[in-house]
Amino acid sequence: MDVTMPQLGETITEGTITRWFKRVGESVEEDEPLFEVSTDKVDSEVPSPVSGLVAEILVAEGETVSVGVRLAVVSAETAEAVAAAPAEPPPPPSPRPRRAPAPAEPPPPAEPPPPRPPSPHRRPRRRKDGSSRRRSSGDSSRRPASTRPRSVGVVQAGA
Repeated sequence: MDVTMPQLGETITEGTITRWFKRVGESVEEDEPLFEVSTDKVDSEVPSPVSGLVAEILVAEGETVSVGVRLAVVSAETAEAVAAAPAEPPPPPSPRPRRAPAPAEPPPPAEPPPPRPPSPHRRPRRRKDGSSRRRSSGDSSRRPASTRPRSVGVVQAGA
């Protein structure tokens, strides 16, 4: 039976295999921890879905894989059946992927961009009343302060 990367949460899309608890050729029981996976939200031990022998491990420790990817194969054979059959040496475990060496020195910081030349467009001048809005000849929505209607308060005569 294939063992796949489980979805450990609604938003989890990938995980890193941090540790295999069983090796190729070892027997495993159903619900016995088979491997440990680390995600951005949780670290979890994942149990074997079936009892049997670990026939193949397809993803090495330290590799990050998407949900649903085939990780290992657990055969339905038992340890007793394999012991009765002629023994084959298990294949050597796959080597850990090597990471590229880090650069010795970080590159020097990039120079800041040169200052911008002044814009050929001029900013509109401020008017005496403090606004910079240009008015068209038909714009009566903003009248100068001197022509605006004034609020006149009602004065009550004292009794």
